[in-house]
Amino acid sequence: MAVFGVLLLVTPLLAMLAIAVRFAGPRRVLNGVDPTDIGDLAALNRWAGNRLFLLPVTTATFGLLSLERPVLGLAGVGAAALTGLVVGLWVLIGSDRFRKSR
Repeated sequence: MAVFGVLLLVTPLLAMLAIAVRFAGPRRVLNGVDPTDIGDLAALNRWAGNRLFLLPVTTATFGLLSLERPVLGLAGVGAAALTGLVVGLWVLIGSDRFRKSR
C-alpha cells in the first residue's frame, strides 16, 4: 500500500480519537495528567480534544497532496509524527491551566 493510502487510512481513526477525547466528559482519558490535580476534567478533555484535531487534519492534507506527488507521502508521515509530538507537549503543558488552585 502506498504511503498516501496509509495516511488516508489513519485519518478517520485519528479523527475518532479526537472526538472521543473531546466528548469524554469528566472521565480520565489523557495519559500523563493526574486527574486529582485537575479542577475541571471535562473542560480539559474538551480543550485537548480540540487540539487533537490537528492530527487528522495533517494526515488528510498530506494524504491528499501525495495523490498528486507521491514524495509528499513520506513528508506527511514525518509531519504527522512531528504534529503528534507537538500536540502531545501542547496538551501536557497546557493542562496546567486546568489545575486546582492550591
